[in-house]
Amino acid sequence: NNRIQHDAGCDYIKLMETKELAERFPWLNLENVALGSFGSQNEGYFDPWVLLQAMKKAAVGRGVEYVNGQVNSIIMGVSGKIDALGLTSGTAVSAN
Repeated sequence: NNRIQHDAGCDYIKLMETKELAERFPWLNLENVALGSFGSQNEGYFDPWVLLQAMKKAAVGRGVEYVNGQVNSIIMGVSGKIDALGLTSGTAVSAN
């Protein structure tokens, strides 16, 4: 893949060994990783929090109701599918 990128003119994409990846990206789990291909420019970026908020707003606009609570039980129906979620507040939220 890295060779194809270079052949296409993307010479700013660097093949990095595990040590270099760990130094640059200390939060990565590099278990079973031998190499990584990193583009230092012309790469896309998105803000995951903004994406999440946009998806939530769209869901609410389609009738989804968000419930703030902690689940302590899963209530199964006779079909074997989840019927509801039991909350620590004592209420149950229907899955239907």
